[in-house]
Amino acid sequence: MTVPGNQPLHLLARAEMTPMKAKNENTVSFSPDDVTIIASGFLSDSDDLKKENIIPSADENTAHRFMVGASLSPAMGFSTSGQDLSITELENGESGRSSYTTGLTFGYKISDRLTIHSGIGLASIGQTITDIDVFAGLSDFYSVKSNYLYTVQTASGLILAGNTDLYLADSRNRVESLISGNMNDPSKYNLSQVGSDIRQVFRYLELPLMLRYKIIDRKVGLNLTGGVAYGFLVDNMAYTGQGSDLVRIGHTEGVSPHNFSSQLGLGMEYNISSNVSFNFEPVFKYYVTPLSQITGSPYKPYSLGLFSGFFFKF
Repeated sequence: MTVPGNQPLHLLARAEMTPMKAKNENTVSFSPDDVTIIASGFLSDSDDLKKENIIPSADENTAHRFMVGASLSPAMGFSTSGQDLSITELENGESGRSSYTTGLTFGYKISDRLTIHSGIGLASIGQTITDIDVFAGLSDFYSVKSNYLYTVQTASGLILAGNTDLYLADSRNRVESLISGNMNDPSKYNLSQVGSDIRQVFRYLELPLMLRYKIIDRKVGLNLTGGVAYGFLVDNMAYTGQGSDLVRIGHTEGVSPHNFSSQLGLGMEYNISSNVSFNFEPVFKYYVTPLSQITGSPYKPYSLGLFSGFFFKF
């Protein structure tokens, strides 16, 4: 083929090119719109593609709605006398004792932040009556048919000294005796002193109903707790002595067989794992119903304590 010298090369190439006829008439052609590109997350560095290939497991989707745990709340007890002068005078000779509440707790998670709690617990409260001398050995010199020989007036009720081997005396006129005046002198008998105060202890079996709201929901969270508890008296005793040398004196008459208390706390929750958490929070507890009214004025103690407990979630 002869190429004219005056023709551009690209025109000559276009003129000489003849379309080739396909040998197979059934050949299928594709357009760009018909092509779909499939990318594998294993071959791509894109974070979005990697996220799309992750399927949540069943365990990650399961919510821990229930919890069970054990708790202990040591506290220091106080009381208020209001405007009653007789109660104030009695409380001047009394001091608060350390108390505690312990028990089992069951909870149900209503929402992501709100949990309702109940269970069963044992609450121990009491006080110390100071400057009361207690001597032992009176039964060797004096026998009685009465169930008790002495009474001691306190802010929470009247102590009945059922141990007739004891001699009680004080300088505040709180102690009254059934012993005749001519025998009411411990110096006449060879008695040994076993104590210089009386401790009252009241134990209540409590059924609480509490709400816990999670203010901060993290590994270390912050909770607000509030609720009420109904208690049944299961132990009422008065004793003296120190350590293992405790001498039971009797019990307190007029203490309410049941009570109603309220509680408020704000504290920390530490999630040890997805199933186990530890709670630690200061707690204020107030007895709404009087502990006793035998002295003519309602006696309502309160306490400040530290709640701590382990909880298992499932």
